Amino acid sequence: EAYGRSGELKEVGLAFVQPETIQLTNTLYQNYPNPFAGETLIGFYLSEGGYAEIRLTDLQGKMLQVIRGDYGRGYNEIKVEGIQLPKGIIQYTLTCGEFTATRQMVLVN
Repeated sequence: EAYGRSGELKEVGLAFVQPETIQLTNTLYQNYPNPFAGETLIGFYLSEGGYAEIRLTDLQGKMLQVIRGDYGRGYNEIKVEGIQLPKGIIQYTLTCGEFTATRQMVLVN
């Protein structure tokens, strides 16, 4: 059983996905947890393995941290330590080849 926010009963189902329907494009996911205090994880999916870069900036565009590496095809994640960053809203941008995507996270006490 599953319930909605107001207590109503929801249906639960199971679906099988054929391999040809799985997403095969580069994707940047929302960090977890968000907001965060100590550390957070940033996940991303690469359609092909290779060099990727994640840039953390403040809202004015000031570079806070750059994480570079060679990552495998599929799901990858990196851990970000909040102790090295200013509190508030931080943007993170994944660049891999021609692909670029940006999301925001919030660092709290």
